Amino acid sequence: MTFVSKSQLESKLQPPLLLQSPSLERLSGISGNNPSFAIIQAEGTPRSIRSNLFFRVREATNILASTSAFYGKRSHPVGFSVKGYPFYTQRFDNFVQVDGTNFHREFSQDGKIHPFVLDSKWHQAISQTGIIDLFDRIKDKSLAADWRRQIGSGAAMLGKSLMSLELADAFLMNVFGLETLLTTYRQRNGDMLTRRIKGITGWYLKTHRPHYQTEISNIHHARCNIVHDSDYSSLTNTLLLLSDAYLANCLLNIVRFPHIFPDKATLMSTLDGYANAGNWPTDGSLPLLWVGSTTFSHEDLKLPLF
Repeated sequence: MTFVSKSQLESKLQPPLLLQSPSLERLSGISGNNPSFAIIQAEGTPRSIRSNLFFRVREATNILASTSAFYGKRSHPVGFSVKGYPFYTQRFDNFVQVDGTNFHREFSQDGKIHPFVLDSKWHQAISQTGIIDLFDRIKDKSLAADWRRQIGSGAAMLGKSLMSLELADAFLMNVFGLETLLTTYRQRNGDMLTRRIKGITGWYLKTHRPHYQTEISNIHHARCNIVHDSDYSSLTNTLLLLSDAYLANCLLNIVRFPHIFPDKATLMSTLDGYANAGNWPTDGSLPLLWVGSTTFSHEDLKLPLF
């Protein structure tokens, strides 16, 4: 799959990809006013292949969207999605004072109001943080196919979370991504998730956010309340932002160091060892990374997600 601009699309829709060059009118009809396109080649009729192709485009879009965790803040009103542009919500709220005569109305427009632009600044940001290696990892045939799939799925969960306009949806996508990358079937519990996140981030968080283990447990507690009891009362913006940071940094370290984490079993055993000992090498043999702040801005803490 290749993402291209409008001009790149028109240059590609030529021989040898096509048997003959389309007319300018036909090219205009295909591209319209759309700024970007995904190109996939597949066999079959449009009706028979459409569903699968849409799923693949959406998954690839979510993986690209995950890079926004390394290029801005969740509060930035930019979005990258196949759901349409712009991707936002508008609300008119009416408040009536029942013990008086006051009437108040508010209008708000929230969400991804501006397009996410993949330009030189974006490329520089993902190169400097190292998350650009994500695209190599999900194509790296030296890694097991299922591990590559899980890395791609974990990134897609992060991207889907960052583009979500619903607090619970965004939060759960992050937790699902963490569970996909760090745990296996019958291991998905709070103690195991806390241990694995500790193993890959504790070397940094023990100093910069000393109560992080309790906060990870709170994340899993909120996840279980939502999934098993439809109880959202313990979910806060802070827990969402923490889950952003944990998933982004877990993903970054996995894709940057395939020689240290060549498969999921090695990843889990390595992280368990460091978490159990509460000690990490300082000789450079484990060059773990942390990106982003462990404190959150007022704009992020007041995100209008419900």
